Amino acid sequence: MLSGDEDQQQLLPDELSDVNATVSDNDGDGYDDIAPLGRKIAFAVGAFGSMSTHTAVGFFLAPFLLEVAGVTPYLVSICTLFGRVWDAVTDPAVGLLVAKTRTRWGCLKPWIAGATIPGALSFFAIFVVVDAPLASKGAYYIFMYLIYQMVFSCYQVPYTSLTMHISKNPKQRDQATAIRMIVETIALLCGSVVISFVVNAFAATEGPGTCRPCDTDDDDLSLDVSTGFTEHHYDQGQANGYLVGMGVVAAISVICGFVVSFFVPEMKNMYPPIPEGTLKSLKEIKNNKTYIILTTMFMWAWMANNVNQANNLLWLKYGFRRDQEFQYFLLTFICTTTCMLPVWLKLMAKYGKPRCFAVGLCIQLPYALVQLFLPEDTPSYLLHIGVASSSIGVGAVYLIPWAMLPDVIDEAELLKGERKDSVYYSFFVFFQKFGSGIAISLSTLALQFANFKSSLCCGEEQPPAVRQTLMYLSTVVPICLVLLSLFFTRFYTLGNERVKEIKHLLGIKRAKKKHAAPKRMGVEEQGRTLLDEEENENTDEVDYDSDGTEVTKV
Repeated sequence: MLSGDEDQQQLLPDELSDVNATVSDNDGDGYDDIAPLGRKIAFAVGAFGSMSTHTAVGFFLAPFLLEVAGVTPYLVSICTLFGRVWDAVTDPAVGLLVAKTRTRWGCLKPWIAGATIPGALSFFAIFVVVDAPLASKGAYYIFMYLIYQMVFSCYQVPYTSLTMHISKNPKQRDQATAIRMIVETIALLCGSVVISFVVNAFAATEGPGTCRPCDTDDDDLSLDVSTGFTEHHYDQGQANGYLVGMGVVAAISVICGFVVSFFVPEMKNMYPPIPEGTLKSLKEIKNNKTYIILTTMFMWAWMANNVNQANNLLWLKYGFRRDQEFQYFLLTFICTTTCMLPVWLKLMAKYGKPRCFAVGLCIQLPYALVQLFLPEDTPSYLLHIGVASSSIGVGAVYLIPWAMLPDVIDEAELLKGERKDSVYYSFFVFFQKFGSGIAISLSTLALQFANFKSSLCCGEEQPPAVRQTLMYLSTVVPICLVLLSLFFTRFYTLGNERVKEIKHLLGIKRAKKKHAAPKRMGVEEQGRTLLDEEENENTDEVDYDSDGTEVTKV
């Protein structure tokens, strides 16, 4: 443990009073900058479009491609892997381009406005059923998903940076962030629950589309010689539901993007710092053991949640015949997770973040284990109880690692003497997205080996291996990933006492730095004054008489 006694002894009481006065003066900067409520609301509205589209893609991409678009699990796994990894790569690239942008409208808002319409169009295009050969169809969805992820980064990176332009007052920025969290919760409901209602409503109203006869082999499905591609039979009602639901979300996202562009001002003289190079940033974090442990434990836990999210609809359908109730299970999940966030905030302040994170992981294990033994006719209310119990722990995974990251950055600042938030946050997000991309793609690829059929004949069921595979993907795989996260959590050392000690030592260090600067400046000014006086004493003074002749005075 580090001790702060030597640092404390280097500051005398008189110096501490001067330091406190300096800190209080500096803290007052910007506190008179009160942001109007309309500006905060306009900023928060911008999160609705990105959050709702991103949520819809996370929940519905795999089910849509597999069961409506007729794409094989192999191609879906490639699509999700390429998309997630591409998303992770484009974030730092966009951050660098945004930092170098200079226009009369600022460096952030041109990117936000420019990405709004392409983002909505690419999002909508993902959920359009394409009649084409399987290879061309797979290439289309992979390409559109990559475009969407790239444009999403072009919008999200400058949008989050716009927080600093709301006000110079930190409390005003916190209020804007709180309003944004409320809007994001509404967007989460819209991007998952509302779309599920719309899809099921269209499926029930219009009914299923045509299906192929069961006496037709999979290799000879209505091959059209003139076009060269196999006819795919799908649920037309579901397809129309996806078009309507995603179209409405896309249109709303355009409106939200332009609200931010036109009603949230950007400080023209305030530019984000240019990020460091990738290799230099990697050197910065590779020797930080605490950061590596935190990133690893969060990545495993996040992968577990993403595997569940990607396969949840399919597991409800083929595991319990409850796909028509998917929206209600989503509502249970979202409401429980949201309501538990303030509870976890209080618990981690009292018992410590690592301990609460470990408890949150353990809470998810019982329901995942129980699902191994639940029959297909399990009552819905029991499933809701299981989802609610597991969602209690999910809230800890969503919240606590992001609250632990600033503690790790504080420790790095204390040890190295400099603070590089952008480096630590960027790689934290990179490994989060990279890990989730691998987990989702591998889980979807497992359905290929289970002989999952994207085009069922009339009355045909999926092979028994599909239900068994989905059961393992929803139970055994998340359990293993959670246990891996728990294993690394035991090596995380920043408990409450250690965090308090770090903050205390950082406060002394920063105060000394603020106090030393004025004192050094005073000595320099005093030295310059003495030199000027000495020069004046030894320099002859020149004057002029009435006729302009120089007269020297000693």
